[in-house]
Amino acid sequence: MATSRTLEIHLDGDEINIDLDDLDDDPEEVYVVLEGSQSPAWMWRTVAAEYWSKGDMERAEHTMRRAMNLFEGKGRDGMEDWQAMQTIWANFLLAKARQAPKLIIRTAKQDKLDSDTKDRAFYINEAATSMARMDAAVSNPSILQLLSKAIAQLAENAIEAAGRTFDEILKRQPNNTIALMGKGRIQYARKGYREAVKTFQRALSLAPTMLPDPRVGIGLCAWSLGDHERAKHAWERSLEVHPNLEAPQILICLSLLNDAKDKRRSQKERARAYGEGIRGMAALFKDKGRHCAIVADALSAFLTEKKDWKTVCSAVKAAERTIQYADLRSVVSDGYMRLGRIAHLTGDLSGAVEQYGAALDRNDKNQLARVGLGQVHILTNEIPAAIHDFELLLGENQNLLQAILPLASLQASSWPGANQAEQDAGKVRARQLFDHAARIIKGKEIETEGEEEPELWVDIAKLWQTEDANKAREAYARAVELAREIADPEKGVDPKLLNALAVIRHIHGGETGRAEARDLYQEALVIASKDGEDTTNETVQTVTLYNLARCWEALGEEDQAREAYQKLLSRHPEYVDAKARLAHIYQGQGRIDEAHALLKDALESQTDNLDLRAYYTYFLASNKQSRPASKFAQLTLSTYDKHDVYSLCAVAADLYNSARENKESGSEAIKVRRKHFQNCALAFDKVLSIDPTCAYAAMGLAIAIAEDALGGLAGAPVPGADEALVRERNAAEALSVFARVRESINNGSVFINMGHCYYTLDQYQKAIESYELASRFYGGKDFAVLLHLARSWYAKANLEQSPEGMETALDYAKQALALAPEDKATLYDIAVIQQKFAELLFSLAPDRRTLAKLEEAIAQANEAQTTFAALVDDKSPVLPFARDLPDQRRRYGETVLRKSNDHIDAQKAAEAEVLAKAEAARQMREEERRKKQEEEDARIAEIQKQAAELSEQRRLAREQAALWNAASQLEKDEEDELEKRKPARGSRKKRQSAVNGSGANSETDGPPPEGRKRRKAKRSKLSQSRAEQSDDTEDDALFTDTEREPAAAGEVDGVDMDAEPAKPRAKRVIREDDEEAEPTSKRRKKIKSKATISDSDEDISD
Repeated sequence: MATSRTLEIHLDGDEINIDLDDLDDDPEEVYVVLEGSQSPAWMWRTVAAEYWSKGDMERAEHTMRRAMNLFEGKGRDGMEDWQAMQTIWANFLLAKARQAPKLIIRTAKQDKLDSDTKDRAFYINEAATSMARMDAAVSNPSILQLLSKAIAQLAENAIEAAGRTFDEILKRQPNNTIALMGKGRIQYARKGYREAVKTFQRALSLAPTMLPDPRVGIGLCAWSLGDHERAKHAWERSLEVHPNLEAPQILICLSLLNDAKDKRRSQKERARAYGEGIRGMAALFKDKGRHCAIVADALSAFLTEKKDWKTVCSAVKAAERTIQYADLRSVVSDGYMRLGRIAHLTGDLSGAVEQYGAALDRNDKNQLARVGLGQVHILTNEIPAAIHDFELLLGENQNLLQAILPLASLQASSWPGANQAEQDAGKVRARQLFDHAARIIKGKEIETEGEEEPELWVDIAKLWQTEDANKAREAYARAVELAREIADPEKGVDPKLLNALAVIRHIHGGETGRAEARDLYQEALVIASKDGEDTTNETVQTVTLYNLARCWEALGEEDQAREAYQKLLSRHPEYVDAKARLAHIYQGQGRIDEAHALLKDALESQTDNLDLRAYYTYFLASNKQSRPASKFAQLTLSTYDKHDVYSLCAVAADLYNSARENKESGSEAIKVRRKHFQNCALAFDKVLSIDPTCAYAAMGLAIAIAEDALGGLAGAPVPGADEALVRERNAAEALSVFARVRESINNGSVFINMGHCYYTLDQYQKAIESYELASRFYGGKDFAVLLHLARSWYAKANLEQSPEGMETALDYAKQALALAPEDKATLYDIAVIQQKFAELLFSLAPDRRTLAKLEEAIAQANEAQTTFAALVDDKSPVLPFARDLPDQRRRYGETVLRKSNDHIDAQKAAEAEVLAKAEAARQMREEERRKKQEEEDARIAEIQKQAAELSEQRRLAREQAALWNAASQLEKDEEDELEKRKPARGSRKKRQSAVNGSGANSETDGPPPEGRKRRKAKRSKLSQSRAEQSDDTEDDALFTDTEREPAAAGEVDGVDMDAEPAKPRAKRVIREDDEEAEPTSKRRKKIKSKATISDSDEDISD
């Protein structure tokens, strides 16, 4: 059951309770009690506010006036209470102003107002008067009074004054949500939509359920920026939180009506959107939107388009309501346009001209009013006036078919009073317009008349520059190209345009883009320097020079960047951004004091600059001044903005480090450490609630998870058996966070943290890879990263028993020591690695080490002993390790080195044995090689011997062949001589005998005559004699395989002793150059086959 709300008043010793939930319709009794008890202002305000909240505006006003009159009558005694009443009174008047008409149409036909109705200006002036009286009486107004003043200024459209008042409020209360809403509204009115979004979002983060709802403003900004879906989502979310809120309902209905005009949607979708939008508007108008001009305008448009003259009165009333209650001139113009449209459709042409004219007076860009006026001029036969109207439209939009087509028709027609020249020119113009309209209708490329405007592409670029850098770059590039074509050669292109393109290339173009941006910046500076020294031009030069310096920084040209910043500061010493960047360059060059002085000077001029304060915090932290950095960040949070993410991150990091470095084990220390870890986690969590994309905060929480900052590290008891599992689980969870962060930022710290997680998971190789990637970001010169690499290699070498890995660890540790030669912890680490290196080699088998490495390890171990001894003797008050550790290590090293000689002797013996075995093996291989060489030499000698014998045999065969040829020639000569001596009749018999006797295979029976045998033998001797004189080039191919067969059958010297002699014939003599001659007698073949068969036999034997 709800608790009753009462107001307790003490009157004459009695306590009187006024039930606020049940105030009487006649408040006179309440007034008497309040007056009699001399109640303070807050009681009167409470009663007035109660009537106000119930909608009883009359009694609320009466209560306020009664109270103000009462306190004013008391003079100085009632001044304080009177002042307290002014705030609620001013706000009440402003509330009535919001419900009052801005313009009263005294001649209204349908939406007639009461004669005593006051316009909006009356209430705003009354509120301003009240605020002025309060300002005069109060030297130091309260926040509430300032809010009332700012709201009144907004109502008066005094944007600049309201902005200053809101800024004053926010300076005193940075998180005042009403002031933030007012500031956002001003930014929106100035078309600073992106800044307005941030302001509304900040208000929303501070008060998610506040009224007015910041989501409405966020949606309006998103819509203005072209993100309609995001805008609708914001308004729908607003309705979820505040179901009865009027503004998001109106905006959602308007977005539906806008969707209905989107030709990209289907007809069904457009019809559905239009129906829903109109029904929503009608419901709003009936319920609570009677004083909203936007709702009335939408309903008037709907009723007019229906062309149902039964609803004409309603349409006129809605249009008049639009005019009387609209805040914007464009909406007033729409109202008059609706009235003109109604008059136009009803045939009241003079009334239509009047209303259309009034619409254009309020907004000369009202295209519908301009089209309507042109149509009326056509109906009244005022063609020149109509042409002028449509020419104006076409001048605003070259592709507006609603202007092109009527204008083309008018130009093509002959209107009264036009001369011949005008008619001819009109026809030419009409042809151009019709061609242009045809290209539009067919969807072909449009050829614009005259020069293409660069501003069009600039607008396109501005729309895309936050969403698609490539499209923005293309648009700016096209704008620059067009500007170069139309620019005056002496003046050049607008430097602001060049600067805009350069910025896009600078940010999104990579190395090539930055080089191009540098050239564009320089060109812009040259052009701007020619345009004089006016304020606007000076601003362009300053901004462009700063951008050029930033570009030089990105290109690594720091000297030129430094000179540019110094030049900027010589002209504008108050330019804090240039000071910060110059300080950054000095810091990189090691000029820390100069950088510090610049930043302090900048902070003196702009103490409340949050970006500058964030950079100064970074500067202190990066120069190992973590405590001053943390204090400065805390000052920023407490004084300027408690939601500044940079300062929150800095404080959180300092809390974490201080807790982590607190190694004390006492109960109080544990409590302090736990509290610091908890505050650190809360700070990072707050940052992520403000900016969910803050990678630094995500990394901070991931580190806390990985190190179990709220568990074992904070001092909470963790069972020993589970500690390793907990650490591995936390490291794996943190690793997934780091992997996601790596996708957002490309920074060495991400890889360092990933390396830590891999190290915790004993994945040393991946840890090494992560640390090496991180080291690249710092040019291999980061002390901490080098130590992490040394640690990972050390662990990997121990795990794998790898001397090479231990040497790598030692190398990284020495690189780290070179960066910080006085760091005693690194000295100690190097000595430990050296000692472990020797111990590792001692533990390896002789075949896995060498004597040289062993001696090197022993030398390093002795060096480590020297280092440990020096650290033992170190009398510094603070050491980065326990004082007894070096001595323990030194004594342990003595134990390890005690057997070093034994290891050396054993290694020498092992290596000697290995060398002896190697020498024996070498000698054995040499003996085997020698034997193989001897066998090879013998084989080659045998081959050479056989080749010589074969060569001799071939020589003899060639000689025999030469002798045979000679014998054959001699026999031929003898036969020729005998032929000449014999009579002719015996020639046939001789020829027959020669034929029958030819060939080695003749089957003639009987032994040959003795004489013939002797002659044959004689020829053989002659042949042998001639063979000695033959050429050595005789070819064995003269003899076929069939000629070798007789020799194989045992024929002696190739002569068949039983063969019948026959006369040799010249044509059967085989010559060396007769390669294709037919075979002669077998006897001759056998003579030649002797050498051939002999050669063949030797080849076979070979």
